[in-house]
Amino acid sequence: RTPPRREKPEDSRAGRLLGTMSAEEEFTSGNEEFVNQNWPKALEHFSRAAQADPSKAEYSLHKAAALTKMGSFDLAVEACHDAMKAEPNNAKPYLRKGMALQQKGDLAGARTVLETGQQKDPSNKQFATWLAKCGPAPAGGAGGGVG
Repeated sequence: RTPPRREKPEDSRAGRLLGTMSAEEEFTSGNEEFVNQNWPKALEHFSRAAQADPSKAEYSLHKAAALTKMGSFDLAVEACHDAMKAEPNNAKPYLRKGMALQQKGDLAGARTVLETGQQKDPSNKQFATWLAKCGPAPAGGAGGGVG
């Protein structure tokens, strides 16, 4: 007697149709939509991936990227907080949060977050790039002229 045929996990089309994609499949589909600049669809997939496996900061970070592309900066910041909870020592959530705050126009908030992230990963040159977009550090303030 032959057991019923089950869809293979790698059959993402079947998974999409059945609504049974794994977190990694959702993430992969989200990346496909993101590359195609379909931000709402990418957000759907990244959100499902992050919900299915909240321990992976990468899922929330990509969710934040899609939200930023859509101009939903406050929600992007929330997604970054989820990533920070998942991986407290990961500098990327600080970078992504700083980027969202900078694009929102909160330059002081962005600078603070970016400086914190830069301390976690001094070799990441993107922190200096985004700090520069925040304008000069306030006189006597944090930052110490690094960047």
